[in-house]
Amino acid sequence: MIRAHLFLRLLRRLVPHWKLLLLALFAMLVMATALASLPILIKQILESTFIDKDPSLMQTAVLGMIALFIIRGIAGYLGIYTVNKATGKLGIDLRLDFFNKLLTLPVSHYSHLNKNNEINTLISDINQITQTIPRYITTITQDSLTIFGLTICTLYLNQEFSLLLLLVTSFVVLVTQMTHSHLNRPDQKSLLASKNL
Repeated sequence: MIRAHLFLRLLRRLVPHWKLLLLALFAMLVMATALASLPILIKQILESTFIDKDPSLMQTAVLGMIALFIIRGIAGYLGIYTVNKATGKLGIDLRLDFFNKLLTLPVSHYSHLNKNNEINTLISDINQITQTIPRYITTITQDSLTIFGLTICTLYLNQEFSLLLLLVTSFVVLVTQMTHSHLNRPDQKSLLASKNL
């Protein structure tokens, strides 16, 4: 698990690549909008099929849904590509900083580094960082935008249901936090057992 202060430190290192991250944010916003507008299109298809019985309206809604999936696919690719490119540049920056630090060390320090394979470990850690950070950034941003968009869509479609949904969601979050803190608290028996090991 990544610690918050280290994650924020890495995010600060991504600031020079803000243009790529802004493009990724825009692409993820388009993806979230496309996903949030899907229930509205499905409602349109159902109403045109069963209530209005208008084939031209149904055909337009189906074509709109196909266009929506195409736009969502392009935006998804663009979002993943730009986040990976920004974190790839972060990996290059971290490797350059590591190399520059190695250049300033005294020669006697290199024999200690080679014995413990610390150089390989550090390079492996940098590779792991550049593979993990895009997943975290993409998941947090994309899921947050999608939840926000679906909440707005629910408010648009049915206000009473959306209020009920918000109440139930807040209750679920509260119960989850209470059980999480209770389950993660070590009890006396487990502390004593780990002490005896």
